[in-house]
Amino acid sequence: MIDAPELQTMVRTLVANGFDIRNVTHKARCAIVSCARFDEFGGTVEYDLALSDEPLKSSDASAFRRHAETRKAIAILIAPGSDPLEIARLDWYQFLSRSGGAVKSWLPLNADFGAHLIELGHNRAAEGLLGRPDDLFEQYVHAGLQFILADQVIRYGQSRRGEILPDGGGFGRRQPLFLYDAKAYANGYSMSTASLRQFGDYVRRFHEKYEISVGRLAVFVTISGHFADSSKSLIRYSQDLQADCGVPLAYIDADVMAKMVQLLSERPSFRTVLDWRRIFARVIISIEAVRRHLQNVEKDGLIR
Repeated sequence: MIDAPELQTMVRTLVANGFDIRNVTHKARCAIVSCARFDEFGGTVEYDLALSDEPLKSSDASAFRRHAETRKAIAILIAPGSDPLEIARLDWYQFLSRSGGAVKSWLPLNADFGAHLIELGHNRAAEGLLGRPDDLFEQYVHAGLQFILADQVIRYGQSRRGEILPDGGGFGRRQPLFLYDAKAYANGYSMSTASLRQFGDYVRRFHEKYEISVGRLAVFVTISGHFADSSKSLIRYSQDLQADCGVPLAYIDADVMAKMVQLLSERPSFRTVLDWRRIFARVIISIEAVRRHLQNVEKDGLIR
């Protein structure tokens, strides 16, 4: 039987890519997701996607084909195996790659994600949410980073309180290696020598434990409702951190992250081809930089 979290990830990823989920049918060896999407000319293309964690037998494949034919849908098998079954087949990672990466949480797809992110980033309670604003802000930042990068982003969370750890890090193979900290402050987060020393400790500890295995960090990212320091001061702090531990500091306002999520929720398949290394190389990360890279990818015409 297919793993439930894998099926949930598949449904979220399809929805994020503009598919309308018609039905999910559970069979003995697979789950069939019936869905549809409008094409460029306004027509509806129906699909049946069979998800399985084992190669399908000929009898199961035939039953799946009949299911798709009844709906006049295109049949696609997402399962391991190489035997010719006269059905288009992708493995799980090929499916995720063609879909622009896994969507692991519904949170960034919610209409109020951006508004909540901005409120929480200023340490203010958001309507309809229960919990401390700073804890919720960490959750929203993690979900936002995971969505825009479509790659592995780890949140250390409350269970690691007391350890010398930031809020999380991005450790995907396609994206820059980074640590991040989410700062919820009512009047904006103000950098200081103490915070710079703390970030440096995070970086050194990470390198001591993991540099041989995964390499050096490219950047340390701080996310807040907004930053109280001037652009000139933020650049100086970034230079100071690089001088201290060899890793620069970058900043993302909650408003900018909200706009990134909104922009890429409209073009989810572009997430894995944007040049995030260059975007994250800027000290103050802006939505304009993301738009420029998105426009360059659109001009290439290879992704739609």
